[in-house]
Amino acid sequence: MNSEQDPFGIASGWWGTDGSWRDTEPETREALRRVQGAEEHPDGPPQDAHIWFVHPGETAELWSPGVVSLAEGGEVLAQTRLPPDLPLGAHQLQPADGGPVTHLFVVPERSLRPKRGWGWSAQLYASRSKQSWGHGDFVDLATLANWAEGTGASLL
Repeated sequence: MNSEQDPFGIASGWWGTDGSWRDTEPETREALRRVQGAEEHPDGPPQDAHIWFVHPGETAELWSPGVVSLAEGGEVLAQTRLPPDLPLGAHQLQPADGGPVTHLFVVPERSLRPKRGWGWSAQLYASRSKQSWGHGDFVDLATLANWAEGTGASLL
């Protein structure tokens, strides 16, 4: 089964860097289907899913009152607007008028970027000391890592 035949778009395998075909393990495919909602929708994800993305503090207007089921548990009533204090996460908005459930994602305004890092590259076999019998070992690696940390490097 290729990804066009799989209702969740999961590929049956991939080409490795050595040019050989590798099958995706059945357990892996099942796990991916489960996290995509296969237990609730065995024939594939619903094509008419209602999805809404908002930022923290956003009080968007609602078409009808409803209940927000929070991802971490609990419920919040929403009358005319979304509550401003919804936590980050994937919640569900159930309209009181019986309309379809909306998947409500509260997402940050921007993604934090990690501080840029730099580091040293060294071949372990060439990082030898008198104690390592002529080739580098993990003691030599620890010595090199301590030295690199002192220079401000964040990786080795």
